[in-house]
Amino acid sequence: HIVGKGATRQVEFNDGKTIFKFNYSLQLGNQTRDEIETYYDVKDEWSDCIPKIYDHGLNWSVQEMADNVDTGFVTHTLGVTSKFTLEGLNTTLQTLCTNMSKDIFSYEKLYSFPTYAKAKSYVEYELGRAFYTPALHELIWNKKFRRVMDFAYANGFLWDFRFPNLGVIGDRVVMVDYGYGDKL
Repeated sequence: HIVGKGATRQVEFNDGKTIFKFNYSLQLGNQTRDEIETYYDVKDEWSDCIPKIYDHGLNWSVQEMADNVDTGFVTHTLGVTSKFTLEGLNTTLQTLCTNMSKDIFSYEKLYSFPTYAKAKSYVEYELGRAFYTPALHELIWNKKFRRVMDFAYANGFLWDFRFPNLGVIGDRVVMVDYGYGDKL
C-alpha cells in the first residue's frame, strides 16, 4: 500500500511498524541519500524530531512509521484551542515558514514576541499582508511543535515545513520528509 508519493520518491507501508521509502526518479537528485546523510549528521542532537532509519541502501530506506498530523492531534496533544481547519492552519504555517526561509523576517525575532498581538504585528508588517492567526500562534508556541520547528530551522528545512512533511510518533511531532534542504 502506498503511503505517499512526492516529486521523486514514494513511501509504502512495510510491516505495520515501518515504511519503505525509495526514489523512483533522480530528477531532483538523490533525495533518499540526502535524507540518510542528514539523519546520520543530526540524529544525536535531533533524534526526537525525525523517524529512526533502521536500514538503507543508496536509493531506499526502511524507517520508523509515523501517523499523519490530524485535527485531533493538533487540538488534544498540541493544545490548539482557537478555531481552525487543518488545511487553513497548514497554509498559514507554510506561508510563515517559507517567508522565514527567505529571510523576509527573523525566526529568532518571531520567538521574541510571545503574545499573539505582537507576533501578528511583527510578521504582517514584515510580510506586508495579513495571514497570522491565533491557531498558528498557539501551534508554533507549543513546546512539542516548537522543537521540530527548531530542527527544521537549524538544518535548513523551513522552506518545506508543512503538515504533509510532518508526522506523529506517539505524542511527538517528527519531520518525515527532509531529503531536500536549502543548506544542501
